[in-house]
Amino acid sequence: MAGQKYILTDENDYVVFTPMIEHSKMARVLRGNVVGAGFCHISSTTDEDGNLCPDVKCYGLSVSLNVESREQDGSIISREMVKWERGF
Repeated sequence: MAGQKYILTDENDYVVFTPMIEHSKMARVLRGNVVGAGFCHISSTTDEDGNLCPDVKCYGLSVSLNVESREQDGSIISREMVKWERGF
């Protein structure tokens, strides 16, 4: 079973969404240029202080955008989720 889809831009703007929507349609709502896209699984882990944090693993590619996932995408999205949760 595939995970959720994701798109990440060069401004660290990202979206995680259902596999039922094409990457190219969802990319229209983001700022910046798409630098990574594909699929992702989101689980949780704890940081060194024992705080619960997202653990995003990205893989695959977007056929409609012709963009591959990158090794660093999961770490970037995880970090951005934590910033949003903690109010930047």
